[in-house]
Amino acid sequence: MVHLNIKNESTQVELSVVMAVFNAGSGLDAAIDSILKQTYTLFEFLIVDDGSTDDTFSRLERFKAKDNRIVIYRLPNNTGLPHALNFGIAKASGNYIARMDADDYSFPSRLETQMSYIEDHPNVSVIGSNAILVDSSGVQLGTSKKLIEHENIVASAFKNPPFIHSSVLFTRDFIETMNGYDENLEKAQDYDLWLRGLNGFTYYNINEPLVRYTIKHKSSLKEDYYGFIVRLKNTFRSKRYFAGSSGLFLYLLVNLLRKFGYKQRLHREPRTTG
Repeated sequence: MVHLNIKNESTQVELSVVMAVFNAGSGLDAAIDSILKQTYTLFEFLIVDDGSTDDTFSRLERFKAKDNRIVIYRLPNNTGLPHALNFGIAKASGNYIARMDADDYSFPSRLETQMSYIEDHPNVSVIGSNAILVDSSGVQLGTSKKLIEHENIVASAFKNPPFIHSSVLFTRDFIETMNGYDENLEKAQDYDLWLRGLNGFTYYNINEPLVRYTIKHKSSLKEDYYGFIVRLKNTFRSKRYFAGSSGLFLYLLVNLLRKFGYKQRLHREPRTTG
């Protein structure tokens, strides 16, 4: 586990954008470019290459040569998303941390909109937004409908993930208090983080799409399994035994039916956990 209270003293800014990449592919350039062209410009952009074996690192170096806000770290082996994110966050100097993923896209006003809101509402610790949803070919699928206010987010958090991971911006106090992402989870690390913070921090979503989020594929059995484990663990942690448990078993049943031949279309928003 990376200790998250280690700051990079070489640069002092209010906002650090953190992205972890592994064999990032063709979407990487657009993702990086979308951050560099933000209307809010006072940030550092930390990119952790998590042991890529393709040309990802050389492409990162080309971007760094053009913009000194980029800081690159290269891990010798692939450690997994939660460790790579914890590593990048530990190196960040900002009091606010914004997430970005290598296959998504931030619209130009994203950081300015989120920073303006969170600075005007110091009680808010995690702020996300809605997103334009696209498939891996870039075809638009619709717009997400995340809940906005904290009370509504809390009430439905055990049913659906409250945030789109690549849309979030959170305070350093939040991520350090949570001790970062759980590195034992292969999937749903972000969902686990939001559930762990439900009782101690205030959440909010901007009610407009500030990012374009790529729906990679239908959820796998592994993703469903980790979603179930995360819900189960946090059900007992938060003592939501009745409501949490009933929701868990319904969730598991629906997903098993969907995996093994249940043909009726279920009107659910696509999964948006990391």
